[in-house]
Amino acid sequence: MGIALSEAASRTTFRRSGLTEVEWYRKLWPAAEIAARPYPTLHRRYTSFGEITADPNLDMNELQRKQFDIQIGCILDGLDPELRGKR
Repeated sequence: MGIALSEAASRTTFRRSGLTEVEWYRKLWPAAEIAARPYPTLHRRYTSFGEITADPNLDMNELQRKQFDIQIGCILDGLDPELRGKR
């Protein structure tokens, strides 16, 4: 079930808010960017995602693709030192 429960919860939140998913991310993203400031790599990724959501022509499929790219990048960045034996 994993991600399906999280996805269902997210969609319920969007519906209840009365906002579209893109509007929800635009509203939420500034707080996420502020929370990421102490972590430079994560902050760079969050800042770039904020720039993506600012695009007035952004559609939800593109948003999800970009979000996946950022999330997988965070995972790989975290694995890199481990794989290089630096931890």
